[in-house]
Amino acid sequence: MKKSKKKRWLLALIPLLLIPIGLLVIQHVTAGEESKVILQGQQFDQLNLADGQLEGAFKQSAVSAKVKLTIENNHVKGIDLLEHTNGLGSKSETIIKTVIEQQGTDVDSVSGATLSSKVILKAIENAIKQ
Repeated sequence: MKKSKKKRWLLALIPLLLIPIGLLVIQHVTAGEESKVILQGQQFDQLNLADGQLEGAFKQSAVSAKVKLTIENNHVKGIDLLEHTNGLGSKSETIIKTVIEQQGTDVDSVSGATLSSKVILKAIENAIKQ
């Protein structure tokens, strides 16, 4: 009886140990990747944007984003995040509101989700390049 109880404890403990190890591996894999994403820091009102919708995408390492911008009167009125694959950076999605408010991609990344933030910003810049 004692052996089976120990065995159950060990089996319960293994996943608890693997979760932090997995998180550390994800963090290590994406470390330094954000420095590889070069942003232009564009201001939308200087770009002479035509009314309509634009789509853009970007991928860096294991993080990717696809966006759709709605343009009216040379302003970005809305940004839909069509796809977002991220490690731990889902909170980076709040950057979209800031981009719309500032009417540009020259904004600060979301702390703790730098790579995901930059990937979303680059997807927005790629949409505007079209």
